[in-house]
Amino acid sequence: MKSLLVLIVFLGTFCTVNAQLEYDKVIGSSFGIGYASSSGLGPLRVNPYVGKYINKRLLIGVQLNTSYDQRNGLIRPFGINDRAVVDETRFSVGASIFARYITNPDQKFKFYLKPYSTFTYESRKERSAQHSRIRNSRALSTGLDLGLQFPVSKRLNMIVEGNVMDIQIDNVSSRLNRFSIIPENIHFGLEYKF
Repeated sequence: MKSLLVLIVFLGTFCTVNAQLEYDKVIGSSFGIGYASSSGLGPLRVNPYVGKYINKRLLIGVQLNTSYDQRNGLIRPFGINDRAVVDETRFSVGASIFARYITNPDQKFKFYLKPYSTFTYESRKERSAQHSRIRNSRALSTGLDLGLQFPVSKRLNMIVEGNVMDIQIDNVSSRLNRFSIIPENIHFGLEYKF
């Protein structure tokens, strides 16, 4: 935590000294929803963020991540030899640091790469006819998003981004938990430059 604070202060100082753009700060949010199916609501995500351009290609920022997911009729292990049909509700909140590298900054439609690191707290409630349990976990993940940014006005941009890689380690399994390419994890958003 101390190292993260030092990194944010260092990047903030560096950005303040080197930014020479007309509008070099941004505030925005992205919104996403996973595939809805007969088993329930796919993940609903809202991710507000703030950032600062170091130059016309590089944006550094912090993001708050929230997610809500509800699924019905899943088969989950309960106990050593038991399996049950459960309804599951998940809520997670986390914080990320990210860098957005714009590959073509002089074009109207700008493509970007966005590496990130995230700390997440998740609460999962599972209910079946015989069992009920709550599991809380903490996870550290890192990944890469690909995105497209295009102007709506001089100060307002629309963004579309998708997650192409995510590696997550959590405290429940204490091992590499997930490596995935998730084409359905697409976010739409708006950002305001000031």
